[in-house]
Amino acid sequence: MLRSVPGCAVLVVTMFALVASGACPPRSENNEILDSVDQFIIRQMDKFTLPTGYPVGYNEPCLLQTYDVGLGDPLHFRADVYDSALAAIYILERGANFHGGDYLGRARSIVDGIRLVQDHDPVYEHAVRTSYWADDLYNETTGLARIDQGDVGTGNNSFAALALTRFYHATGEQVYLDAAKGMADFIDTEFRQTDTVPPIFNGYSMGIDAAGNPHHPDGRSTEHNVDVYAMARSLAETVSVPDPYDDMAQHAKYFVDRMFDSRPGEGKYWLGTKHDETLGRVINYWPVSADAQAWTTLASLGGAGEPLQDRDRCEAAMDWLWANLTKLCPCPDPDCYGVIFTNGGQGIQSEVSASAAMAYLLLGEEERAESILTCLDWVRLSAPGSDPGGIGLVATPDPAGAPTGFGGVYPNARHVASTVWLGLTVLQDEYPEQFTANPFAVVPEPATLSILLLAGLAVIRRRRE
Repeated sequence: MLRSVPGCAVLVVTMFALVASGACPPRSENNEILDSVDQFIIRQMDKFTLPTGYPVGYNEPCLLQTYDVGLGDPLHFRADVYDSALAAIYILERGANFHGGDYLGRARSIVDGIRLVQDHDPVYEHAVRTSYWADDLYNETTGLARIDQGDVGTGNNSFAALALTRFYHATGEQVYLDAAKGMADFIDTEFRQTDTVPPIFNGYSMGIDAAGNPHHPDGRSTEHNVDVYAMARSLAETVSVPDPYDDMAQHAKYFVDRMFDSRPGEGKYWLGTKHDETLGRVINYWPVSADAQAWTTLASLGGAGEPLQDRDRCEAAMDWLWANLTKLCPCPDPDCYGVIFTNGGQGIQSEVSASAAMAYLLLGEEERAESILTCLDWVRLSAPGSDPGGIGLVATPDPAGAPTGFGGVYPNARHVASTVWLGLTVLQDEYPEQFTANPFAVVPEPATLSILLLAGLAVIRRRRE
């Protein structure tokens, strides 16, 4: 409430200065952003009326339409497992505040969608592919999952296992832990690389392509090994016999350790390794990706147990990211920045911008985090391709798309992973004392049915006394 004329005058001058400078308004309240994320997830879950003839044992299974695009767009029917897994993690973290309630029911539909396609793969037991048909996950005639993009990726399977483990922690239902363990065991059996001659990198390969051919074992990704580390650490803290998953985590960690560029003034993480026809297995020095910096930081901070990397390395990597991979936001504010995907890419990419903002929050770099979040809020509300109601976040504000540096382009379309990463980061900002909004963090012990029953009995006894 304004209490004096001078105060009012200062307010008018301040508002005039903002208009004159073209600065963006302050970003929206956290709850407004979170509600818009909730609504977008619901929209993408409910885009199609799914068939009812799915096998028993799955509760209204679905995977989200990845991009909010219309019929005729080649991405219309695409449902990426990674995006859907990330959405399930967000819904569980949002809890009873999730728009419309029934957060467990919504999350269950997604993880049951993951289980359905995992259980009905035509070739691989326990693994999932990159993406499926969002309008119908299952072919009743063949009894098989309807695959859209058929790669079996190390990172995608790791994220699916993370979501399944999180759901097990929320419900104590063993079937979800079993599904997560199946994926982890598949990764360890099929993709583990143990080098016997120098250079020794170890770690995990990138997976199997759509034709069924394993990617070259010398081609390994820092980001994927971070994913494996987080997934294995989560399982090791969950199962009764943690040794196999502790070993997986250490095997992935060894690779990430080797990817750190420790030269003075550098302090970044290389993309990974590749196969050179002359030299064999070598570090892949180009391009350098933002997620190798941000996701390594997220897997190192805010979780229980041993960190993936020490804080000094995380700070150095995120300083390098800020100096080399940030770009002025298209909004008219000289202090707002987004993040490009790699130093070989172009244009702000919303997903990696949001995950970088979360990394800065965990490092205590609030000004950098706020700069990115303010940019992303402008993107949500005002960028080309944005929803008139601010529901959802485009993958990039660039109308022509954002080249990744790998030959691909992120489209200017509302995108599940970008939107959900924004939601997770805003949750971290809203509840800084908690760390489970970070999808790489190890979650608490599961609330099993027996624990819940005992807690209920204790409450009843106290009331009677």
